[in-house]
Amino acid sequence: MNKEQRSLYNKHYYELNKNKKWYLALKRKTALIKIWKKNKVYTDNYENLHYLYMNTHKCYFCDKNIEGHKRCLEHNHHSQEIRGIVCHKCNSLMRKKDKQFNLVLNELKSNINLYE
Repeated sequence: MNKEQRSLYNKHYYELNKNKKWYLALKRKTALIKIWKKNKVYTDNYENLHYLYMNTHKCYFCDKNIEGHKRCLEHNHHSQEIRGIVCHKCNSLMRKKDKQFNLVLNELKSNINLYE
């Protein structure tokens, strides 16, 4: 292969990989938005939410660096309020606190109904 052919091959290979990377990024973005919708995360603009998600490098609660680690979109499952982008550990803790809060709330409601 001479220099001209090699140059043409490299240019074609670069363009092919550039398009492939773009396609894979779009596919990941689409999959992530689909997961959010399945988990009942509602927003007016998923594009902005995805941009925020991809460009957040510190946990909203513990302020640890989450770059390269699993980041999570923390939201309230009842009010659908988005709390922030957090690390997996903080997301698990918030999920436990939500469940405990709901148990206490349901118990209070049942106690109030007993006295009515």
